[in-house]
Amino acid sequence: MDGNPIITTPPARTLRLPGWLRRVAQGLSTGTGRAWTQRRGDDFTRAYVESLSQRMPLLYLVVVFDLALLVARFRDSAPPMLLAAGLGLACYAFARALYWLPRRVARRAIERQRADLDSMALKAAISGLAFVGWTLALYGHGNADQRALAQFVLAVTMFTGILGVGHAPRTSLALALVYSLPATAFFTWIGDP
Repeated sequence: MDGNPIITTPPARTLRLPGWLRRVAQGLSTGTGRAWTQRRGDDFTRAYVESLSQRMPLLYLVVVFDLALLVARFRDSAPPMLLAAGLGLACYAFARALYWLPRRVARRAIERQRADLDSMALKAAISGLAFVGWTLALYGHGNADQRALAQFVLAVTMFTGILGVGHAPRTSLALALVYSLPATAFFTWIGDP
């Protein structure tokens, strides 16, 4: 030895997984798999954003209508601050409907369109969670008819949102999770329905 000891480590043990399980594990480690990742390419981005711009304004207007309906129905029984939060969510949804108008989307640079697609799942998850949280907070302030309406509105909004962005798998998955998990936990916890 010349004063420079070479440290060797034993070779790392690798876990051999069956082929199908290895593919699932690789898919999960790369962002939930190839089918869930956003494709690249300017033509694809333009076509995808144009397709979304045909549906997103209507989806957001469904949310605005649902929020306005709940605010009107709970106006005599819910705290004013809670109702104001619902109106704030309605304003946000209306602004998003305007943002996704086809003529506005067509004028955006391709980089902005790509950024819109990249952030769509996160924005949908946050706004969906806010809608569900607000509706569930409102639920406790209503009578039986008002609570039934809140459940109905949650279901309609959930199905409309998930099916409306069904060709955007990450966004639909995010919406399905933020609608289903909190609502299921809430209704299971309170024992209703």
